[in-house]
Amino acid sequence: MDCFYIWLSRDTKDWSLENESSSFVATEKPPSTKRRPLLKNLTRNSQKQDSATESSAKPPQQDKENSKPIRYHNKGLLNKGNTCYVNAILQCLNVLPQFWTALASVSTCKSTLGSSCSKLFQQLSSAKVSVDPSPFLRDLKTTITKAGRKNFDIFSQQDAPEILEYILAELSVDSVFLNNLFQIRVQVSVTCNICHQSQITEETMPILQLSPVSSIQRSLDNFLETEELSKQNSYFCLSCNSEQSATLEREVLSCGQYMIIQLKRFLVDNGRVTKNDLVVNCHPNSLFVPVRADVEVVYRRAFRLNQS
Repeated sequence: MDCFYIWLSRDTKDWSLENESSSFVATEKPPSTKRRPLLKNLTRNSQKQDSATESSAKPPQQDKENSKPIRYHNKGLLNKGNTCYVNAILQCLNVLPQFWTALASVSTCKSTLGSSCSKLFQQLSSAKVSVDPSPFLRDLKTTITKAGRKNFDIFSQQDAPEILEYILAELSVDSVFLNNLFQIRVQVSVTCNICHQSQITEETMPILQLSPVSSIQRSLDNFLETEELSKQNSYFCLSCNSEQSATLEREVLSCGQYMIIQLKRFLVDNGRVTKNDLVVNCHPNSLFVPVRADVEVVYRRAFRLNQS
C-alpha cells in the first residue's frame, strides 16, 4: 500500500514569523539560485516547531518551575480487526485544526459520515481511554458500498489513500470550505508538434500522486516539467487525425490550504505488481509549489501516513 503526506500552506497562523512584515499569502517565484536561502531562513522556525511537536508526543513530565503535571489528551482508536488504515487516516485528519473545526457542529453535517466523524473527533478531544470507532466504520462501509464497491470489506487491508479519497468526497457535501481545503487544480496542455494545435484540460483532485525520486520536492518538480510524447507514448491529434509527437505541460492553477501527496510506489507491469523501494527525502522544511507560473505557495509537512 502507498503512503501519503499532508503539507500545510505557509499562509496560516501556525507559522511563526521572524519578520512580522513578511507576507505568507504567496511569494514571488524566486530564481532557482535564490530558492535555497528562503529554505535556510525557515530552518530556525521549523526546528522550533518540530521540537514542540516532538515534546508533545512525549509522556507527561513534571513541570520543574510550577511543580504541576503536564496533561495530554491525545488518545488512540481501537483496532476492530485490520482497521488500522482507517485509524491512521482519522488521526491524520484529527491534527488538522481547519478540518475538525469545519466539522465541529454535528447538527450542521448533511452526511451521515460527517456526523460520525464529528462525534468521533469530539470523543478524541476529551477521552481518557482509547475510543471505539465502530459507528464511523459502519458509516464508512455504507458510503463506500453506495459508491459502487459492493463487496467492500471494512475489516480487510485496504489502500489508505484510496479510502481517504472516499472520505473527503463524502465530507465535501457538508462544507464548501472542506471541499476547497484539499482541492488541487491542475491544467494539462498537450500541443501537437506538427500542427501546433493544443488541447487543454483541467483536472481537480484531493490527492496529488507523484512518482518517487530522490526527494519529494524533486518529485513535484518532475511532475511539472515539460514532457515530450513520442513513439509508443505518442499523442492522437484531432486536427491531424493521426498519432503525432507532442509536448505535454502541467501547471498548478490553485491549491488548498493543505496539500496531500501520495508517492506511487506500486506499479503494475504486465499484470505483475512491483514496488519502488527508493529512499525518498520527505522531510524538507518547506515544499515549494509554483502556481500560475508567477507566484509560489510554500507548504510545510503537517503529517505522514506510511503503509507497507
